[in-house]
Amino acid sequence: MNDLLKKLADPEALKFIVPVLLGFLSAIIGFISAFTMSLISPFIANRTESKKLRTAKSFAMLEDIASRIQKVESLHIYFEEFWKSNYGHHDDFDENIQNFDSRHALFAQEYKTIREIWNNITEIQEKLLGAWLYICPKALSSIEKYLMICRFSYHEDGIGFIDEFHKSFFRNLLESGRPESRRKLFSIAKNQLIKCAP
Repeated sequence: MNDLLKKLADPEALKFIVPVLLGFLSAIIGFISAFTMSLISPFIANRTESKKLRTAKSFAMLEDIASRIQKVESLHIYFEEFWKSNYGHHDDFDENIQNFDSRHALFAQEYKTIREIWNNITEIQEKLLGAWLYICPKALSSIEKYLMICRFSYHEDGIGFIDEFHKSFFRNLLESGRPESRRKLFSIAKNQLIKCAP
C-alpha cells in the first residue's frame, strides 16, 4: 500500500492519473445528469404543452368575448341613435313604444336585432361561467359589471297578449345616466381584456 502511495505521489504519475480521474468523474456526472433529465423532461414537456394549450384557449375565449361585447355595445349605440332620430321629438315614452311595436313591417330588422343583443348578452354570461380558468379576475369582474348594466327584466306571455320586451329594452337603454355609465364600463372591460390577453 505504501508502494502505491509513493507511486501516486510521484509528479509524473499525477500527470497521468488526474486526467483519467477527471474523465471518469465527468462521465459519471454526465450519466447522472442524463438519467435525471430523462426522468424530468416528460414533466417539463407536459407542462409546456399544457401552458400552450391554455394560452390558445385563453386567447380564443378572450377574442370571442371581446367581439361579442363590441357587438353589444355597437348595437346599443345604434339603438340610441335610432331612438333619437325616430322618437326624439316626442316625449311620451309609452306612446313611442306603442308606435314602435305596431310597425312590424317597418321595424322587423330592429326587432330581430334587439333579440340578438339579448342573446349575445346571455351567451357571454354563459361563457363567463368557465372563463375564470382562462381570464384574469379583473377582466371578468369588469365584463360582468358591463353586462349587468345591459341586462333588463321584461314580461312576456309567449302568445302576444303581454310583451314588454322592447319597452324594457328601450327603458334600460335610455334611462338617465345609463348610456354614459354603460360606455364607461365598456371601456373598462375592453381595457381589462387587452391587459389579460396572452
